[in-house]
Amino acid sequence: MDWYLAHVIWVNAGWLTFVACMVLAIWKGGPTEKRGAALIATGCLLSPVLTRFDGPGPGLYVQALDTLLTLGFVALALQSRRLWVFVICMCSLNGLITYFVTGYEAFSMYAFVTATGFWLGYAWQLCLIFGVIDYQRTLRRQSDTPKPA
Repeated sequence: MDWYLAHVIWVNAGWLTFVACMVLAIWKGGPTEKRGAALIATGCLLSPVLTRFDGPGPGLYVQALDTLLTLGFVALALQSRRLWVFVICMCSLNGLITYFVTGYEAFSMYAFVTATGFWLGYAWQLCLIFGVIDYQRTLRRQSDTPKPA
């Protein structure tokens, strides 16, 4: 397969899933999901802008943004106590560790872009989808419980 074609598919699929997740979180999510969506949107929209200042590869500005977003998710996890937010924090830490292992010669730029795209993109969005599903389940369970007379 042509690497350029694979890159185009990877990037465009990422933007499509981003838009779908944002719409789903705003439409069906609760307050925690909406705050998580705002953090994800901040990362997805600012990363390409900051990459222009850093150049290709692991840049300082994008790394600082991802670190701040991870701290935002940790604060959200401590405030909300929702499982999906704790999982998104683990994904964020995996993404941040990717920045530090890029110094090894065996870790190529392709591996860096793929790993950060997965952990700080697709994995965040997947966690958000599970958060919205869990929130909808909670709403259904609350509406199914009988009210005391």
